[in-house]
Amino acid sequence: MSVPVQENNEKNQSLTVQGQLFQIGVSEKSHYGNLMNHYDSLPHWCNGKHAKVPAAQNTDSDRVRSHSFILDDTAYTLEISPTAGKRNGEEYDFYPGTPEENVFAALMKLAGEKLEQYGNRIGVPFTLSELARRISDDHQKMSLTNIKESLSILKKADYTLRRVGEDGKLKEWEYTHINEILSSGERDNPNDGDQFFAVFNSMITEEIAKLQYRLYNHSRFKKFKGSLTRLLYKKLCNEFRWAATGRMFEIFLMETRDWGQLNTPEDMKINKRRDPLIFSFDELIELGVLESYRLLRVIKETGSNGRKRTVDEVYEVYPTQEFVNEIKKANAVKNERELKFRMIQDFDLADRETTDPELQAVINMPAKQANALYQKQRHEDEAEKAAIEASELEDNSLPKTAPGVQYTKVDDDIFGSSAP
Repeated sequence: MSVPVQENNEKNQSLTVQGQLFQIGVSEKSHYGNLMNHYDSLPHWCNGKHAKVPAAQNTDSDRVRSHSFILDDTAYTLEISPTAGKRNGEEYDFYPGTPEENVFAALMKLAGEKLEQYGNRIGVPFTLSELARRISDDHQKMSLTNIKESLSILKKADYTLRRVGEDGKLKEWEYTHINEILSSGERDNPNDGDQFFAVFNSMITEEIAKLQYRLYNHSRFKKFKGSLTRLLYKKLCNEFRWAATGRMFEIFLMETRDWGQLNTPEDMKINKRRDPLIFSFDELIELGVLESYRLLRVIKETGSNGRKRTVDEVYEVYPTQEFVNEIKKANAVKNERELKFRMIQDFDLADRETTDPELQAVINMPAKQANALYQKQRHEDEAEKAAIEASELEDNSLPKTAPGVQYTKVDDDIFGSSAP
């Protein structure tokens, strides 16, 4: 099929098709970035004061932190190993925490603006000042020194993720957030003017290749103070895809605590257990995500003393119209990306050079025009298929020539006349 080509469709020549689709809906001036469906749902980030521990106090048995949680009805275990470093002359173990989460989110925001492929590696070019601008807002700023420290932690802190697969075998992934950081300047003395390139790990690369990500409001995300709030916000953006005014989403207290790395001693009272969740709900209301929430049901169990006690609670939350509009936008952009990827496959453009005019025309085409073109092609394909099937049916109704027999035309009266 011929694709209408427009002028000025320049894109990064080294970028894959999936990488170019990753940029749809994201720009430097927009509030939006991309959220990985699975990767950003993992509880990678340690809570505030627990992210930095004096090395002398961190015994070998405590150094690797392990916690279990449920995600998408699957049980996972995540181990986090810190990176060693100095601050004010004292040795510390650094776990990825809130600063690193903010730097990582800024890198992904930048990737939505200018994701690139360097050799066989997918990542994002940046300067320290570019990262600082994506991190900063009216409520927070981050120094270049702290950004460099967080980049180091993102590159060096190790994770091991485990789950049991459907085949009963243990699946395991070992990774850091950033595989490499390349620099255009001096390796040992980077400065603000240097151009860097952060190479993403294989898990992120795979989700980008499979279009497993969604648009979300990065500007709002930066304003959340609570680590559990940020995790819940990502969950709502990724999972509450049917959001509408008056429709609700269920959240389980204990599942959320486990998922958010919150320690829950057996004797902890239910009001203490729910406090972080209520704080997060209130913050989500304050920043325009939730309209309201309410306790839906209480889960009790009988203790060793024969008395029933509350062990879990289920809440339902209701979105604001503003958040509903953002979810609708995210749904529309996801549909656009998937449609254009199908078009590229169906129109036999997947093997073209990424600078090919027809390929670029599909990627840059307005969503409504792309949908109309795709539907037109589908109708043409269906009509062609129907014509072929009709032709084959007609051919099948004709008598077949016996193999090896040659026939010639005969005279009209060769068999004589049947008339009386």
